[in-house]
Amino acid sequence: MDVEPLISLAERPNQALARQVNGGIIVVDGTNVREHSIGKLARDVDHVIDYLSRSGLEAGDRVGIRGPNSYEWLVLDLALVSLGCISVCLPSEAPEFDAMPIASLIETLHLAVMFQAPDGKTEFSQSRVVDLSKILEADPPEPRIGDKTGCQTIAPTRDVFTVAFSSGSTGRLKRLPISWTTNLRHMEAFSKAFDLSERDRILVVLPFSAFQQRHLIHCAIWYGCKVVLARLENLLNALQHGRPTFMLGTPSFYEIAEQRFKLLPPWRRRGLLWLSRAGSILPDGLRPIWRAKLFEAFHRLYGGAMRVMLVGSAPVNRSTLDLFRLAGFPLFEIYGMTEAGWIAWNRPGANRIGTVGTAAFPGAIRIADDGEVLVSCRWNQCTSYEAFDGETVDNGIFVGADTLATGDLGALDGDGYLTISGRKKNVIVTAGGVKVSAEEIEERLASLPAVRHAIVFDHPNIPSLAAAIWTVSDNKDDQKLAMQALMGLNAAALRKTPVLAIVFPTTPLTVESGLLTRNLKIDRAAVRRRFCDDLCSLGAVLNAL
Repeated sequence: MDVEPLISLAERPNQALARQVNGGIIVVDGTNVREHSIGKLARDVDHVIDYLSRSGLEAGDRVGIRGPNSYEWLVLDLALVSLGCISVCLPSEAPEFDAMPIASLIETLHLAVMFQAPDGKTEFSQSRVVDLSKILEADPPEPRIGDKTGCQTIAPTRDVFTVAFSSGSTGRLKRLPISWTTNLRHMEAFSKAFDLSERDRILVVLPFSAFQQRHLIHCAIWYGCKVVLARLENLLNALQHGRPTFMLGTPSFYEIAEQRFKLLPPWRRRGLLWLSRAGSILPDGLRPIWRAKLFEAFHRLYGGAMRVMLVGSAPVNRSTLDLFRLAGFPLFEIYGMTEAGWIAWNRPGANRIGTVGTAAFPGAIRIADDGEVLVSCRWNQCTSYEAFDGETVDNGIFVGADTLATGDLGALDGDGYLTISGRKKNVIVTAGGVKVSAEEIEERLASLPAVRHAIVFDHPNIPSLAAAIWTVSDNKDDQKLAMQALMGLNAAALRKTPVLAIVFPTTPLTVESGLLTRNLKIDRAAVRRRFCDDLCSLGAVLNAL
């Protein structure tokens, strides 16, 4: 179905908001829920535009924003886009920035001013530093911009409206200037693919510094949807109180339900799966209703109103996708990256489980001779990383005037569906010279009984694979069950590349533990460093259990 925006895509946010009659922002903070109408949002954006203009900010000025998700953050960003300023959106937690004094950060990034959320450390008496939480007050603090000499501006004709940050393939933060025109092109394609309308409530809980989240907000404004806004720690409350119809998240968002399912008594799990499969004889229209009724408690966990659920950013276990299908959830795997924007997606009416879908833009994807997924720069959000005078940036991901190398290995089938088999850099070469995809083996391990997560890497001392395995209940019974299943897997599917050393970590996979990145991806290098010395042979582990 072709979906038309309720307002012209050519307009800036303040113009779009002035014409919009649908939508709004639902802010969930714990059990506290506040709703801002679209009219209120429009007035707040106009208030901040006037405030920024009076402070001397002009089109092309670079303005930093740093802090957790908030209504003020959202309003400021929309105001900056409307004014023609360039928002430079810093991750709230980034070691490269945390160790740097804010004055140095402002100079390094050529900012006219920095809007910082209160963090207990920042002194707002400093020049060019403003308390983000106070911008909607009747008399907000004036930015002390002063002389903008040395603060690089960007000509409005270049069409750059924001600078996002990406670790690329090196783990080092790189700056990505993103085009407003390209953003609009991706908004239009995304909204049509998923039939967005004023009936939808889009969940936004991942950090705003990840551009994808602000892109979803732009889609909501142009297509009349409401936004359910929260911070990641309030995910479950946002689902319960905001009752979104549309969400996009990392695999961890959906593993919540799978883990709860694995904790059910075996007879209960088998019964639910049998009844779900039996429902396959029902007509297409009744099948999801039957399955949703069977798994009603799990649907309530996600608010009970979901129309579209998207998973991306990291590989999702096949077991998660299969469970959600049998439970009647509208879960679709998609594929994208900050540099390129949307690359491929499954969607209602065109979903092939085990793939990341078909190209978001016609002819945008091709496969290199070595299996790497390449994307046409014609559709990309940016075509190079930002570099200031005298600064050297590795642009290795942009391998030609019109080609972006994703770093992912994949294949296209005859119908154009793309399957991702893993990262090029995560391919392990065994002592026998066999190339192994760590992700493919991890998917097999994750499907074993009692296993929650598994990370595979090469063994440092012997020519075999090793794995760090987190079990569902973190007890010896689960660990023994996982061990026995692993030995069976080694004897069958993994006999050429067996996993012969393991560790059962007790450290949780969280950002705070250092094992997840700020984008909720597993930090493989951190896992290997942390647990390499704790590895034991299967026999030793089994004897200890």
